[in-house]
Amino acid sequence: MGRYLALARKVKHATGKPVIAVGMLDDPAVADHVLGVGDADLVAIGRGLLRDPYWVLNAQYQQNRSDGKEVQFVPRQYERGFA
Repeated sequence: MGRYLALARKVKHATGKPVIAVGMLDDPAVADHVLGVGDADLVAIGRGLLRDPYWVLNAQYQQNRSDGKEVQFVPRQYERGFA
């Protein structure tokens, strides 16, 4: 998991303020888990976006494909690539 996730979790629970988790959270399943269990309110995926500028689209495509759901958010210009 993220390098600073434990710290983000402690700050969130101690202060009740929104926090951002950072550090090696570029796996979509891990990022989703962190948000789902409430350890953070936002996940920074800087390295993931540097490696793949379409990280959000690809993460959604992979998740929906595994769930058998239709991809919901694809800019019109990219629809053919995610058909």
